[in-house]
Amino acid sequence: MTAGGSTKKQAAFINKLISQDINLNEVLEKYLLHHNIGRISDLSLKEASEVIGILKSSGEKRHSQGEATVNGASPKQLSFIHDLLVNGERSSHVSVFLEARGKKALEELSGPEASDLISDLKGVPALDAENRGSRPISSRQLKFINSMQKTDQISEKVLRYLKKVRKGSVEELYSWEASDLISSIRNRDL
Repeated sequence: MTAGGSTKKQAAFINKLISQDINLNEVLEKYLLHHNIGRISDLSLKEASEVIGILKSSGEKRHSQGEATVNGASPKQLSFIHDLLVNGERSSHVSVFLEARGKKALEELSGPEASDLISDLKGVPALDAENRGSRPISSRQLKFINSMQKTDQISEKVLRYLKKVRKGSVEELYSWEASDLISSIRNRDL
């Protein structure tokens, strides 16, 4: 128990919630101010339970309205992690990573945790040279490449790449070739 009657677990959980979403700190401050309470450790057992409920519902409401948490993993980070999950070894690494942090899903990761996971996944080999050519272009890759071909300059780059890899159309590309082409377009390498 802390000095105010709340348990150490309650105080730790409140701190965890506000560390994951900085906007919840404001909700907590309003509650403490409204009830003339100086700090988390001064909360009674009942008040701590009430605060936890308020913070959880506030966070869920904001999340359901599509608002990203300030310290939570961004949609771009989550999408990139999903793109990196190309084999069982990487998927296994994600499971271990989440378990070590007490998380059940990628969406529970904080921004820094997502960055750490991305760095880790980049260090895990993707597919070996023999197997990397077996997956066809994904619908996301195809859609992205087609959307990029709005200028003649990009279209010419795509045609040059297709000629280089001896393919007649973008649809014939393997996934790794599409990734290479997308990187080249983004970096303006072609």
